[in-house]
This record gives sequence, structure tokens and C-alpha cells, in this order.
Amino acid sequence: VHKERQAEQYAEQIMQFVQWEFKDDGNFQVYPRDITILIEKAYTNKDPYAEWEEQDGKYRVTFDKMEETSRDSFDTVLSQGITVRRKLASDDGGLPDNWADMKKGEHFQLVDIPATTQEYKDVDANFRRTHNANSIVKIERVQNPSLYQQYMVKKKHMDEANPAGHQNERTLYHGTSADTLKSIN
Repeated sequence: VHKERQAEQYAEQIMQFVQWEFKDDGNFQVYPRDITILIEKAYTNKDPYAEWEEQDGKYRVTFDKMEETSRDSFDTVLSQGITVRRKLASDDGGLPDNWADMKKGEHFQLVDIPATTQEYKDVDANFRRTHNANSIVKIERVQNPSLYQQYMVKKKHMDEANPAGHQNERTLYHGTSADTLKSIN
């Protein structure tokens, strides 16, 4: 019963932060709740597609094409691809106030934090508390709206699942070589 309640809470949180929609007669329509959750789980797991069955057949949303197709029992495609999209609550706001503006369609952005800002000073002080750094070359903020929304869903879930005062998150720091930067963002 506890796991079922947690799964239901997690599903509700997903629905607060993300919607999956399909294009029908030129307008986007929201997928039903159970399908949205199924698609979002596959998407966050980095699966190549999400698949489900209904009475009238099998359906697949392919993430690299962002389209839905219907299939028969032999996995033969029966329909033309229908455009799908993932709409974040952040599309209407909800990102941190200190984030720099991002261009539409931009998935992530690296932002240099000037040494004169309070954000830089806070990160610098906290990092030095955990590591004996001789010098810090620069501090960058990774802005990724999709990962931020996933984090917020999980954070809310953890906050509700654990008793008040339980430490659900920690701030951790690491250094890296310049040649690995692009692969970790």
C-alpha cells in the first residue's frame, strides 16, 4: 500500500511539471494521465521510445523523431507519424530567478558566473569548505530546464515521503578536466 501511495504521489507530481501532447487536426491535445506518465518515465530513462497498447492497437512515441505511430502485432507501422511534444510547466515560468534567458528550443546553457556576484562568492566559499582548492579558474552554472523540472518533481516527492527535518539533498562539488566538460553537460 505504501509503494502504491508513493507511485500515485509521484504520478501527480509528474502531471504538475510536464505534459505530453499529440497533434490532432492541427491542434495539440493532452495525452491521458496514464499515457503521459508512461511516456515521461521512458523519456527520463533515456529509452528510445515509449510503447503501450489500447483496444485498437499498439502505439509508440519515438523520442528522436518526436512522433507517435500505431503498429500491428507484427510491429508493422500502420499510421503516419503524428507530431508529439513535451511541454514543461517551466514553459510558462517556474525556473530559478537567477537563470539567464535561454533561446526557444535551447536544451541547456552554460553561464559564466562573474566573480563579483553573491552566487560566485557562495559557491566559492562552500567549495573551499569541502576541498583544499589552490585556485578556481571559473565557476559556471549549467542551466537545463528539463533536468531542473525532473529534479523538482523528485525533490517534492522526497519532501513528502520523508519526515520533516530529514536531509533529502546535499550540495556536492567536483572539479574536472577541460576535455570532459562537454560530455558531462
